[in-house]
Amino acid sequence: MKKRELLLVNIAGFASSGNNKTKQLEKMFPNVQVKNVTTSGKTPTAVIDELLEICNNKRDAQMVVFIGSLLGGFYAYIMADLVDTYSILINPSLRPWITLTGKIGTNKIYETAKEFELTSNDISDLKNMADKYGRNRNHQLMLFVGLDDNRINFDDIDELVNKPMVDCRVANADHQFSNISIIKPFIEQIQLRGTYNETDEPLEFIWDDMD
Repeated sequence: MKKRELLLVNIAGFASSGNNKTKQLEKMFPNVQVKNVTTSGKTPTAVIDELLEICNNKRDAQMVVFIGSLLGGFYAYIMADLVDTYSILINPSLRPWITLTGKIGTNKIYETAKEFELTSNDISDLKNMADKYGRNRNHQLMLFVGLDDNRINFDDIDELVNKPMVDCRVANADHQFSNISIIKPFIEQIQLRGTYNETDEPLEFIWDDMD
């Protein structure tokens, strides 16, 4: 069976450059185009516009797959609705207008210490975006949650991501979920399979081996 041509789009979390996960994706898929989209220092609308522009400019043969961590997971969740594609959510922050309220003001990118601003308008825009999108494409979501993450809200995830294509709870993975090698075989399956059938049962399991 012929593999699909993919365009992998990594969406970074809050105050992250996204470089670590982008490099991992490039190593896992050396023959696939990989793009990195940062979220910090941009309005939520600007992030979505950038993601939509990537989709609009892709090659005709390409299928876009979004990989979003933490705040990036929220945007990947929204994009699965907006453009009807697969999204991989890694420790997603699905109600960022709540979790990021305490971050309003000046913040720094972890890797570079570059400063950026988060405004109250950004928080409002995230809430408005969630109210408008994100609830119709759960069957095209792949969910990976680190069981050692004590900062994300598991109740939010269980409520908002109902019967995803893959529901994987990963032992020994913390908030940063720095090793994303677990997602490789699932992306490979996207290259081979057709559209997910909404009547299929989701895959649910605990993954113990991060090697």
